[in-house]
Amino acid sequence: LLMGEYTMEDCQITTIEKVAMRLVEAVKNLADPRFPQKDKITLREGDALEILKDLVQEKRSYDFIFLDAAKAQYMAFLPELMQLLLVGGMLVTD
Repeated sequence: LLMGEYTMEDCQITTIEKVAMRLVEAVKNLADPRFPQKDKITLREGDALEILKDLVQEKRSYDFIFLDAAKAQYMAFLPELMQLLLVGGMLVTD
């Protein structure tokens, strides 16, 4: 939500969540009327690797990717992330 609040008006954010408890919280937060920038955020539900593959197929691209997932899966995500990342873009991990 903070990214949505403090980014430029034309910024679009895609977030992926698989864990049911976190997904419920994310949906609740995005429905909060105190957060007017919710239109900037697209919440995708499911397995991150499958969704990343879908985003590649959709020919999506990103200038900034923040990866916060299970560390053991980072290398599995990397090929799709690199296809999604624009030249000169930034990939940040936690």
